[in-house]
Amino acid sequence: MKTANYRYQGPITGLHLAEGQELVLINGMTVQLPVEHERVQMLAGLGHLTIVEEPENSADEASKAPVKTGKGVNHGG
Repeated sequence: MKTANYRYQGPITGLHLAEGQELVLINGMTVQLPVEHERVQMLAGLGHLTIVEEPENSADEASKAPVKTGKGVNHGG
């Protein structure tokens, strides 16, 4: 099954992918989804899902992000 990375823009939405597989889509999240899934195609057609090249929260980006601690923000330095 072919998948793609999508960015979701819209209200909180539940998505049933396969037997027992459910996902909650939250505005601004990037998620890998099956391209041929009927509901994925519907949400893409409505403009709620847009294909992106790679997830925005990749390991490289996560390592550069500031880490919030109890005393404020640690900028990794």
